[in-house]
Amino acid sequence: MSWNTGAWNGLEYNNSHLDQMCYGIIEEKIDLAGFGEIVHVYGGPGNAVDNWVDYIISCLAANNYPMHAAYFPQDFTYKNTTGGLLMLSKFPILDYSEVSIGAETVENFVVQTTVQPIPGHDLHFFQSHLFSSLDIPEKAVKIGAMLNYMNQFPGPKVVVGDMNFSPQTEPTNHQMFMNDGWIDSGLGFVGQELFTVDSCCHRPPGALLQIDYVFLKEGYGYSDSYVPYDNPNLAVSDHWPVIATINFQESEG
Repeated sequence: MSWNTGAWNGLEYNNSHLDQMCYGIIEEKIDLAGFGEIVHVYGGPGNAVDNWVDYIISCLAANNYPMHAAYFPQDFTYKNTTGGLLMLSKFPILDYSEVSIGAETVENFVVQTTVQPIPGHDLHFFQSHLFSSLDIPEKAVKIGAMLNYMNQFPGPKVVVGDMNFSPQTEPTNHQMFMNDGWIDSGLGFVGQELFTVDSCCHRPPGALLQIDYVFLKEGYGYSDSYVPYDNPNLAVSDHWPVIATINFQESEG
């Protein structure tokens, strides 16, 4: 699952909204999740706890759905709120790392965890958040640095995140992933219209074109990909999550 939880966009959050995030993960049976704009100092509207990371992890454990976590704070505060990137995994996290891909005032990072969905077979799970303030050429530079970093890791790879580009408005930046061998989870499920104005990954549907992604490289494709519009527990952000089922092994059929 790729989900930007919208903490920097002035939405009003209470602990009940964090509970909804927790319940939504459980309901969708998520194995791997990448959260953007998750909070460790909350100064926005509402009265949510400061440390969303510990709160959500505790909620999952209390509801018999424990997940391993790796949290990567970003040195960036907006509207009195400071956050970062959170990666959750049903599988033990064997290794984690991060790399900076920019030197502007707003640092951008790629973060990585290594897990084993199948014993003895590593999967490298990456996440990033490209900021909307970047222009198209700046994003292209960062995407190039991101791809170079991720390609240092052998074997199957998944990257999720709010990339702040769409195939329609910035086709060249989207194509950089395609040209590097990454598979966009939305491309194989055109009937679900992940790329159309009427069915994007923002709330409400139709607000903007898709900017949230699940990309796969050196795996065996997807068996499902969707935006969970029918799950009200996942409607608490200004972004809807993108959820994809990845084929980690080659199909025998």
